Amino acid sequence: MKKILSLIAICLFLFGGKAFAHTGLESSNPSDGSTITDPIEEITLTFLTKIEQTSSFKIKGTNNKEIPVKDIVVVDDLMTGTVEGMDNGEYTLTWNIIGADGHPIQGDLSFTVNLPVVENPAEITEEAKTDVEEAAPIVETNEVESDSSSNGFFTWMIIGLVIVLAASFWVINGRNKK
Repeated sequence: MKKILSLIAICLFLFGGKAFAHTGLESSNPSDGSTITDPIEEITLTFLTKIEQTSSFKIKGTNNKEIPVKDIVVVDDLMTGTVEGMDNGEYTLTWNIIGADGHPIQGDLSFTVNLPVVENPAEITEEAKTDVEEAAPIVETNEVESDSSSNGFFTWMIIGLVIVLAASFWVINGRNKK
C-alpha cells in the first residue's frame, strides 16, 4: 500500500501541472502596454502551445471602432495578421483561441500607436517616405501571464491532494505499527 501511495504522489508531482495546464499568450508584437512609434502592418501573437486553425483576433480602437485585420494565419503556436491605417490612439486586441487541449480561451492586450505628426503632408519628400517604409517596427515582447486563475486553482488542488495523501499514509502507517 505504501508503494502505491508513494507512486501516486510521485506521479502527481511529475505530471500533475502539465496535465491541467491551458495554453496562454507567451508574447506579442505589439506587446501589452507598449507604445508603437513606427507604422505597424503585421500583428504577431505567440502562444505557449499549438493552437487550432479556427483561432482569430480582433482590434478595436477608440470609440470601439473595429480595425480590419486581414490574412490571419495560424502556424503551430504562432498567429499573425495584417492591419492597415492604424492612426494614433489606444487599441485593444482581443484574441480567441482553441488550445491543444481543446479548451477555448480568450484574452486581450492593449497598446498605443503614437506616430510622429507631420505638419504639412505635402512637404514630405520621396526620400522621407522611403525611410518610413523601410524602418522596422519596434519589437517589444513581454511575457503575459496566461490563465493564472486556473493555474492557481490547480496548484491548490494538488497541494490539497498531497495533504490528503500524506494524511492517509500517516493513518495507514500508524495502523500497521499497532
